[in-house]
Amino acid sequence: MTASVQLAMFEPTGAELGALAVQHLGKSESLGRRADLMALRGFLAACRVVDRQAQEAQESLAVFEMTLQFEQLAGLT
Repeated sequence: MTASVQLAMFEPTGAELGALAVQHLGKSESLGRRADLMALRGFLAACRVVDRQAQEAQESLAVFEMTLQFEQLAGLT
């Protein structure tokens, strides 16, 4: 589920945004390691798919970080 969908559905704030950001960071790092391992073993097509998933998790992380920063600047958290 993308960050924009999660924001629209659940409207997380404050600590929830931070927790989601950390979750997506972990997911991105894990998928990045998996993609590296696949590339090392010669599974290049699978590597590209998993690498794209890692990028999507990184993009979601950025959305949650920005949303949390906007809330902090607005004094909402």
